[in-house]
Parts: sequence; C-alpha cells; structure tokens
Amino acid sequence: MNEGGRGALTLTVGMMVARMTMTGSFGDFVQQRMRWPLVIAAVLLIALGAIDLLRWIRTTDEENRRAAPAVGLLMVIPTLIFVAVAPTALGAAAADRVESYEPPPPDNDTWSLPDDDPLEMRMVDFVNHALYDEDGRLEGRSVVLEGIVVNDPEVPDGFVLVRFLVSCCAADGIPLKIALRESPESFDDDTWVRAVVTWVPPEVPYNDPEASKYIEAVVEFVEIIDDPPDSPYESPY
Repeated sequence: MNEGGRGALTLTVGMMVARMTMTGSFGDFVQQRMRWPLVIAAVLLIALGAIDLLRWIRTTDEENRRAAPAVGLLMVIPTLIFVAVAPTALGAAAADRVESYEPPPPDNDTWSLPDDDPLEMRMVDFVNHALYDEDGRLEGRSVVLEGIVVNDPEVPDGFVLVRFLVSCCAADGIPLKIALRESPESFDDDTWVRAVVTWVPPEVPYNDPEASKYIEAVVEFVEIIDDPPDSPYESPY
C-alpha cells in the first residue's frame, strides 16, 4: 500500500465515523457520551487522510512508488466488511447467548420513588428494586418500561422484555430481562415495545435455587415503538 492508498483508506474510515455521529447510528455500538470523542476522532482521521492524499498527489512518480507501512493493509478487511454488512445493535440473538444481569446489592438504602402514575423507570432500576427493595415499593405500582421483545417458550402467555446494560460499548453489554405475563398480543423478536406493567412479587425468593430465572410482571398495556430510541442501551451510571 502506498501513501495514496493509506490516505484514501484513512479518509474513508473518518467519513464513516463522521456519518455515524451525524445520523446517531453510533448509538448501536457505544454509549451516547462517546459522541464527542467520536467527532474528534472523525475530524483527525479525515485530516490525516487528506494530508496523505495531497502529499501523494504532489510527489514525483519516483516518490509515488514509495510504500507506506504494510500494517495499513490490516485496515482494509474490517473497512470492507463494515461497508458491506453494517452491524446492528444487540438484540434477541445476543440476549440468548449471555446470562442476564444480576446487580450487586446497592451501596445505600435510598429507595424512594416518585408518585407518578404510571411511573416511568429504567429497566436497571426496576430490576434493582425488585431484587433489593425490602419494603416492596414497586408492589402495586404501574410502571412503564421500554425494551425489545424476546420470545421464550418458558413464557407462553407473554414474552421477555430485554434491554442491554452497557458501560462503554456493545462488547460489554449484559441483558436485563423481565418476563411479561398476560400480554394481550404477541410480537416478533427484536420488536421495540413500551409496556405498562405491574411487578409480581416472587413466591420463592430470587436467590433461592428453585426460584424462577426471571423477574416477572403482568402486562396492563403494551404498544410497539415505531421510532426506537437513539440509544438502545442503558447505562449503569
């Protein structure tokens, strides 16, 4: 690979990163807080690629034959794959391969909840309350949750609602799973839905070996989300 090829490849990667930050599709791979670092990276890549291309254009024929480091060829294959097959956000397939999130006990016992009815909650907060709130403040509350549908034979009267918890990027994603019972309708895997649910306190404590593998809730209302959120993931922070 000569300097011209290296410059074109670097410029292409920079433009791909810039496009993802402008369209918001970068949220399928990393947390929203990574937007500005990606913008800076895109600007630097575009600038470096343009510099290489201009230098290659302005050099003599003899100099043009000078090869850039061969390690640059390692960028070609992943770039072509990314262009040809755009990766998607984590979904039902990943949820089946990874064990569900089991949060550690919280550092404090502050469990107050707003009086909103219904109460909009993050999945991770719902899971924490279900597992550790000894006063059962979730009990009897109507709660709004958003996530993707994952169908499971163990939940024949409903589906499993899943949202991935991501600290940095999709590579460290861990699924939050809640079995929603008595759903009025069925949905395909990976369908984004908004559901109003009521938590079902477990008959057997969650930490008991005989307990259900899911936190459970009964569906009051569920609808498809036509425009999924820009960030499909939740953050533990």
